[in-house]
Amino acid sequence: MTQEEEIIIVPKLTLNQLVSNLSLTQRLKTVGLFYESIQFDRQYLDELIDAKKDENPTFAGEIYERLGETELALDLYQLAYDTLKEGYNRWSGNSSCVDSKVEKLLDLAKKINDPEEVLLWRTELINLYVGENGHPCKDLEKALKIIEREECFQEKIPEIKEEISNEGFRKVRQYKRDGQIHEALDLAEKHGFHEEVIGLFSDFYGKNHLDGKRRIGEYLEAQGFTERAFEFYKEGENYESAIRIAQSLGRDLEVKPLVRQWIKTKIQKKHDLAGAKIAEMYGLSQQAIDLYVDSGRHFDALRISRNAGLEERFQEVYDVAINSLKGEGLAQIQFEFGNEEDKSLGITSYLGILEATINHGLSSCGCCYPKLEDAAKIATKLGLQDKADGLLALYAHFDKTYHSRN
Repeated sequence: MTQEEEIIIVPKLTLNQLVSNLSLTQRLKTVGLFYESIQFDRQYLDELIDAKKDENPTFAGEIYERLGETELALDLYQLAYDTLKEGYNRWSGNSSCVDSKVEKLLDLAKKINDPEEVLLWRTELINLYVGENGHPCKDLEKALKIIEREECFQEKIPEIKEEISNEGFRKVRQYKRDGQIHEALDLAEKHGFHEEVIGLFSDFYGKNHLDGKRRIGEYLEAQGFTERAFEFYKEGENYESAIRIAQSLGRDLEVKPLVRQWIKTKIQKKHDLAGAKIAEMYGLSQQAIDLYVDSGRHFDALRISRNAGLEERFQEVYDVAINSLKGEGLAQIQFEFGNEEDKSLGITSYLGILEATINHGLSSCGCCYPKLEDAAKIATKLGLQDKADGLLALYAHFDKTYHSRN
């Protein structure tokens, strides 16, 4: 036998042999699963089911149903139903909760297609879950799900919902008395007790705590109460959300006062730059310019002045920048915003600074090589293309070296 012919030979086994070491239930599952794809003795399947049907006729019926043996399956379902029904009174008398048995009886009644029995057990199950006669299986939410799923006893829905709500409200109050605020909040949100949620957030954070106001605003907005959410967002200084709601409601006259108040809070917290960005975002150019200057961001202040056509403010900021800035910052301002004379000074200064920085950086560790690209861009703007090409070639060399090391 050649190497190619040296294969593992598996003996042909019957399905009977394949499942012989499995438990009876496992054998039935295997046979039912592979019945259509593996040839085997049908008698073997019947023997397996016959051995199992007294213990679990429902399972045996499901095997036959899967194999398309409807009549055999129906006989087994009927056997299962009769057996379970016969023992129900005994279970209901000795067991604290029999809902699982009733659910099985309802399922089997559907399998044997007996409408009267289906109605009987459906009614019995709902009565158990609504706690009729003080039954311990009471679970109103399960009862409601069955009614909605089975599309029956629709007249009971309002009554059950009201009782669920009342029971939930009592539990929320009990949690609150016990100091279990998180549990009370979860339950109050689940049942939609909006005033309770507001009160619980206030209790948890403190009535005037900003975080509490914001959380209440988020909750109310999620529930669709945008007007009330708007008020809580304002009180909680969540101006971004308040502005968003004001815009969505078409309350445009309230937007700018809110923006100004938002900026004011940023300034009070020494966050001038954040305030400047907010002012710019909402078109408050004059205030944005002032705040950018206060933050030392003359470049941004000049950019806004120029774009907004505020010539006097532009010149005012430019003069401040020229007299207060030095080095690269001054050179950038001159290069970007200056007249021809200042631009020329800025270019010369900027290129000199870049050259010095590049030479120092390249001579020490090469870490300043990205500045080469900046210098190349400036050289291109100046029409010095040969110099730009040389700088870019040098940049590419250092960039390749840097990445090869890392």
